[in-house]
Order: sequence, then structure tokens, then C-alpha cells
Amino acid sequence: MKVDLNAVIEEYKNLKETDYTPNSWYSFELWYDTAVSLSDADSYEATQEDIDSAIENLKDSAKALVKRADFSKLSIIINIINDCLF
Repeated sequence: MKVDLNAVIEEYKNLKETDYTPNSWYSFELWYDTAVSLSDADSYEATQEDIDSAIENLKDSAKALVKRADFSKLSIIINIINDCLF
């Protein structure tokens, strides 16, 4: 049902590209955009199979998202070590 599709879209709508690696985001964005397109389509254009597939693919791509590494603390530690050594 489109209600289920809309709920999944709502669940993931606030994710930010900058939080994830480019490769994992690309796949997620592709399926997110597909889900939104199906959600916006007239009822007769999207079959239940299309909707179920979009939900499954969007959930799978969201699970596969890889967070970007946060090197801010590492930089601080490196600076402290450099200050101690030099």
C-alpha cells in the first residue's frame, strides 16, 4: 500500500548525504528517489508489486549506508603528539 511506502519515505527523509560515504549514499538516493516517484504517481501507474519492491529496496539501501569517518578527534590527538615531540 502507498501508506506503507509513504511511512518508509518519512522514516528516511531526514538522512543527510554528508553523513555517509558517496558510494553508499548513491544507492540509497537512487532508491529513495524511486520510492518518492512511485508515491507521487497516480494509483493506476504503480502496482502493488512496484510499491513492495520500492519499500524493500529502500530499506535495504538504508541498512547498507556507511557512515563517514569522523577524523576530528584524530586530528586533535595528532596535534597534541606533534606538540609534545617538537
